[in-house]
Amino acid sequence: MHEVSIAEGILDLIERQIGKVEILSEVELRVGPLSGVSADSLDFCFTTIAMQKGFGTPRLKLERTLVDIQCEGCHVRYQVPDTTDPCPSCGSWHRTILSGDELQLLGATLLEEYHV
Repeated sequence: MHEVSIAEGILDLIERQIGKVEILSEVELRVGPLSGVSADSLDFCFTTIAMQKGFGTPRLKLERTLVDIQCEGCHVRYQVPDTTDPCPSCGSWHRTILSGDELQLLGATLLEEYHV
């Protein structure tokens, strides 16, 4: 489960931004379905990893995105949870994936309301 390494990396990034380990109340992430990250697995392990690293027990707030696609056949832009279906307008498989692979740290809140 590489989500443990991802949780550690996120917490290391927060520590570098703050300059030291601090007790966190919340961490906000944006996770796309094409990121290769299981949001559920990350959510499951995050608090344990944070506690082990000295960050307390922060709540992990996940913003789950959809895959944003532009159909090259009819030029319709649409959003779907994955890429297993063709264009809902014309049925074409010729498309451009515009987004959906995000894994972004949006913010971290300290108990004193310090934002990264």
